[in-house]
Amino acid sequence: MLSLFGNKQLKAFGLDISDASIKVMQLESSSNGFYPVAFANMPLPEKVINNHLIINELKLSQCINSAVNNAKNINTNGALDEIASGIKI
Repeated sequence: MLSLFGNKQLKAFGLDISDASIKVMQLESSSNGFYPVAFANMPLPEKVINNHLIINELKLSQCINSAVNNAKNINTNGALDEIASGIKI
């Protein structure tokens, strides 16, 4: 399976959807376990998800697509907690 973030093999992919935002992260494996290689955090417009219920499926799918397409490579030598706080790897 090809990665959603480029022409690399997909090792692991995380998707977090809340009422307010979408977070996507691609992970790859190494001898020390998994490490993050790409991340995006995008706010959701109002009336897409309300009270944990999907209100607008089409808009949500467009937002997920946009988050995946806008995911940026991350440098794991820096402070990952600032980039992806709250994401459990």
